[in-house]
Amino acid sequence: PYDKHILGRMLVEAATADGKLGEEEESFLIEFLEDESVEQIAQRPTLTEAELGECSTGGVRETMLLLASVLALSDEQLEATEKQKLEHFATGLGITGPRRFDVAKKAQTFILDQAMEKMFEWGGHDETARAELLELADRIGMDRRSAAVAEAQFQKRRGSAAQGR
Repeated sequence: PYDKHILGRMLVEAATADGKLGEEEESFLIEFLEDESVEQIAQRPTLTEAELGECSTGGVRETMLLLASVLALSDEQLEATEKQKLEHFATGLGITGPRRFDVAKKAQTFILDQAMEKMFEWGGHDETARAELLELADRIGMDRRSAAVAEAQFQKRRGSAAQGR
């Protein structure tokens, strides 16, 4: 229960770190939060590193950070305030160095995968789609090499279905 409570607070803080609550963020939060509203949680004080440090160890912490990261990126922008918030969470949860990088990359790849799913379904895979993906990667703080790898892996998973139509 403690981890879930802290995760709820993390998600609300991540969603509101840029000063606005987008539709995607709000709909996710409404489904996730059970006992309290977004407004109630938003009135709580900012999570401390001590509170984060009391969460269960291991994969639970990485999952918590991953969910907060995906939510922060769901509006397809990574603002400086959101980045600072995610770094605060990572530090408090004790996720540093390569582990922190891996969690961020998984979140970014998830966002790109969602965009590719829509792009390739609607318009196929062409230079315009690739340019849009690279612009999205820039907006969410993902380097272009990693974005190219994510695109190739997406195509590999989808097989010929991801090829141009």
